[in-house]
Amino acid sequence: MDSRELNALKNLKLFTILLLITVILAFIPIISVAAAFVGIVSFIMLILAFKSFSKIDKQFVTPYTFSLIYIIGFVLLFAALLSILGFSILSHGFSAVLTLANMALFTGEFIALIIISFILMFLGAIIGVILGLFRVGKRYKNSLVSTGAILLIIPLVDIVGIILLLVGLLQITKNVSI
Repeated sequence: MDSRELNALKNLKLFTILLLITVILAFIPIISVAAAFVGIVSFIMLILAFKSFSKIDKQFVTPYTFSLIYIIGFVLLFAALLSILGFSILSHGFSAVLTLANMALFTGEFIALIIISFILMFLGAIIGVILGLFRVGKRYKNSLVSTGAILLIIPLVDIVGIILLLVGLLQITKNVSI
């Protein structure tokens, strides 16, 4: 087995562990910022894994590409939200009429940017993450990983999907002796 493949499997395990931590932290309201940070780090690990897999197997080029599209959508969403916050802070000192006029001009753009970002993130999540993890399960003939990938789509059941992913990846790495 190639060292890139072993590295990709290690990154996937780390992604799954961090994703599980993210979900657990997300249930604690005070620590939601930490959950967001851990979630971003976990997604970077996933992208690194798909990048390594895409150099070995061409069926991972699409999940890698769409994972990057997810990141683009996330950055656009973050930029839109910061723009809205910045605009509201800047317009605080203006008169109410001027503020309403400016808001009317920019609201459509903000909404369009947010919609585009959600579309990119949705495509990136479904085609990038779910398809990529499903293909990992198929590549290593591990139904736990494939099933866990599919369960990530369903809210609340996604926790079971993460656990199945972790168990499946632990089985795969045990079989290839990482």
